Amino acid sequence: MKGITPVIALVMLMLITVGIVGTAFIWFSGLLRGSSEDAISIPNGGVYCLGANIYVMVLNLGASSSITNADIKVFKVDSADVAVNIPGGSMNPGEAKSITGGYPCGGTCAGATHNIAVGTATNVVQTRVTCK
Repeated sequence: MKGITPVIALVMLMLITVGIVGTAFIWFSGLLRGSSEDAISIPNGGVYCLGANIYVMVLNLGASSSITNADIKVFKVDSADVAVNIPGGSMNPGEAKSITGGYPCGGTCAGATHNIAVGTATNVVQTRVTCK
């Protein structure tokens, strides 16, 4: 009977170890998936001037989650906050949409360079546009 106790102790230690590793794996994979699901980028040509307005297009880099107006945490043009208005209210994974109907820069558009910042909880993308 003395030989059974070390075997049981070893099996119990192995079960505890496997349980801890499995829990850690699930927790970390959830963190990694959640942090990259609402990632965005601005595609080439995604920021442009048209008349007295600046338009900004954003690409949803996530694999399975749509991005809504509420997911865009930062949207600034020249340090001024801009309201987000995604057509239809959301953007599917891999889809690019304009996030504003046009930011009115008025008389400051022509010949000026404007700084654009757009971000979610995951990342912030910054770019510049020079209006003609």
